[in-house]
Amino acid sequence: MDEHERLILGATRARTVPDLAEVLAQVRRIHRGPGGRRPATYRELSASTGLPHTTIGTYLSGKVLAPADRFDLIVSALGVPAELCRALATARDRVEDLRRGLGRSLSEPSAHENSEPLLDATAERSLRIAEAVSAGTAGDALDSLRAGIGRLAAAYGRQSSSAITRQLVDFHNAALDLTAARLSKKQAKRLYLYAGLSGYLLASAGHDQANWPLSARYAQAARLFVGKADDGGSAHALICNIQSLSGLLQGRDAAALRFALEGMDVTRPSRGTMPGLLALRAARALATRGRTAEAFRAVAHAERGRNKLIPDELDTLLGYDHDNTESAYFSYAAEVFAAFPPERTVLTLLEEHARHAAQGYRDPHRAGWTFDRAALAHLLLAKVHAHRDDLDAVERLTKPVLLLPPHQRIADLCHATASLRAALRARPACRQRDELLGRLAGF
Repeated sequence: MDEHERLILGATRARTVPDLAEVLAQVRRIHRGPGGRRPATYRELSASTGLPHTTIGTYLSGKVLAPADRFDLIVSALGVPAELCRALATARDRVEDLRRGLGRSLSEPSAHENSEPLLDATAERSLRIAEAVSAGTAGDALDSLRAGIGRLAAAYGRQSSSAITRQLVDFHNAALDLTAARLSKKQAKRLYLYAGLSGYLLASAGHDQANWPLSARYAQAARLFVGKADDGGSAHALICNIQSLSGLLQGRDAAALRFALEGMDVTRPSRGTMPGLLALRAARALATRGRTAEAFRAVAHAERGRNKLIPDELDTLLGYDHDNTESAYFSYAAEVFAAFPPERTVLTLLEEHARHAAQGYRDPHRAGWTFDRAALAHLLLAKVHAHRDDLDAVERLTKPVLLLPPHQRIADLCHATASLRAALRARPACRQRDELLGRLAGF
């Protein structure tokens, strides 16, 4: 293990401000400062970042946790490689979240567990995998994992993560158990892919519950697994997608943009689903940062990719085809336009893309349908009508969303509902508006 690998490992273990300060101290010891000296002095870092050297001292000594933007400046000034930079940024966020006392384990039983036969069968099959391995049928066990991950991905989108938490955890544990089996190199690569994908679903579950530290830990583990898989980077990009979205919902748009661009980079020259969707994720982060022209260019890039999209192996495994990928494209693009200032042209684009998304997610029996994307399309259309003072349309569009049970009111929908409330509050006060705000406040 070289120095950078040790530093990345140290970053993944950091849980407190002093832990993080110790890792940064090690970084300073092996990287030359701006003046060519080793380690970099506080004054040299001050000259590079524009921050007072006394402030930098409080951050690097572990007395104070640096805000995300200042932390990124200091790490950049230290000249560390991109992979270590990402590990340090993730460590900093973990420390902050743990200080807030966040974190409910996904392994705890959910109050909304579902006993639907399909899910029960998936859980039972995953729990038999270890027995299959001991009987010398590892190939059968891997085939069972492949089938199971597809079923869990489909069930996830239709019910919510909290409904299938135990099944997700059991499946992931079964995949981890298989890592101790004697497998061929080809079988091991398949296993790492399935372990990474189940870890991705668990990271998504943490995201849905706004449990950012837990989501980050599952995502980090999933990245390590898929790094050993032979999947062409698509699974890595999938994990970058959930990391980017989590960054956006936490208000960390710089991190969201970094993850989106990383995901786009690892999928080149893939023609699968992920490059285009990540381009839209990047566009949303750019729009949030007010970089309008760049955001429009990213949307245009995604549009060009959509016209020549060919589903890849990962798309097939997770149940994506050309039709439901189209619906996802319009939904992601609508989120981009919702992040722009509500000018007339932008509202027209938002309405156009949100209507296409609503049409694509209208039929719950259609393959690829998900409750969250269907609800999100309604909320984005409602935001258009809120800006146009058409409160009757807002009321009609939000009615089915407000009927969602509590366990389906996931972080993405809460975020979109908050955005809709802000749009309503910006309109002239009236009884109907105030009643809508009251109903939405309980979401």
